[in-house]
Amino acid sequence: MKDYLNKMKPKLLLFLSILLFTTNCSIQKNENSTTYYLIRHAEKENDGTRNPHLSKKGLERVEKLTAFFADKKLDIIYSTDYWRTKETAMPIAQNNSLSVELYNPSSLNIDLLLEKHKNKTILVVGHSNTTPILVNQILKKNKYQKINEDVYNNIYIVKIDSEGNKTDKIIQID
Repeated sequence: MKDYLNKMKPKLLLFLSILLFTTNCSIQKNENSTTYYLIRHAEKENDGTRNPHLSKKGLERVEKLTAFFADKKLDIIYSTDYWRTKETAMPIAQNNSLSVELYNPSSLNIDLLLEKHKNKTILVVGHSNTTPILVNQILKKNKYQKINEDVYNNIYIVKIDSEGNKTDKIIQID
């Protein structure tokens, strides 16, 4: 039995070393990835103004979004400078002890954004027309179209691994 164990020791050590190395690489890869969550603001009041606040239904959606992001470690939250986007972003930011950074989608430098937030997790709150455009810019392909006016439940998720490979998906919360 002792001879058998002595013969198996090098093989077992090799196996454990490979296992440890591949596990470490897997963990390292996750730490070196960037995740973007992009959402449209929640439902707004139809008050005829250009800058409405959220409606009651919108405030309810914000509660669902806040719950969705409760277990996600966000590093930064961006919002356009409108009541509806800031009111969507603020509770999520407060839940993550973050402030909301304002951005202008028409003057956003996507390459600078991608470089600045490498290996971070970012939430961007935008609009029916700006959110899909931003997702497309991150992906560097024209995949998503303007969001229908009655759709508020999409969460676009773009992940960029350490080699720059990008994956994307849309999930919906109701």
